Amino acid sequence: MSEAEITAETFAQAEQQRAEAADAGDAGDASRRLCVLQAGETWLALEADGVEEITRHPDRLTAVPGAPDYIPGLMVLRGRPLALLHLADYLDLAPAASDDLEARVVVVRFGAMRVGCICDRVAGVVAVHDHALGPADAVTGRRLAPHALNTFDRGDALVVVVDMASLLRAARAT
Repeated sequence: MSEAEITAETFAQAEQQRAEAADAGDAGDASRRLCVLQAGETWLALEADGVEEITRHPDRLTAVPGAPDYIPGLMVLRGRPLALLHLADYLDLAPAASDDLEARVVVVRFGAMRVGCICDRVAGVVAVHDHALGPADAVTGRRLAPHALNTFDRGDALVVVVDMASLLRAARAT
């Protein structure tokens, strides 16, 4: 599947979920479109409106001399360099135990910042109703907790909703 097809399929799934929720009469309950991804053993979600595209992890990267370990390098995307941030490494998350991972780069844009966030898997875009969002009080980790907005249960795991703009500013400052 091509990069464009991966992104289109993910966002088409979200639109279908939104339409199904409206058909079920849930349209009056505010919901947020969130891109759910796995970084290490942790499930994260970020506002789908900040996601430009989802692409495969490139075979080759251009190293950035002096960059921290969580910045593995640059990739070329559509003829332009894109800095990569390895989310699990930056957030000090336990590595994923599964062997069936599908590393992806989630390209996010917040204001002038455009970064490719490396994750182990993308589950898709979901519509999460406001009433399903819980507090982020239980989120731990010195790098994750300051950027945790909410949590929600996806059935098989707790998902942490992350303020990506805040996380990217912090990563750039360190």
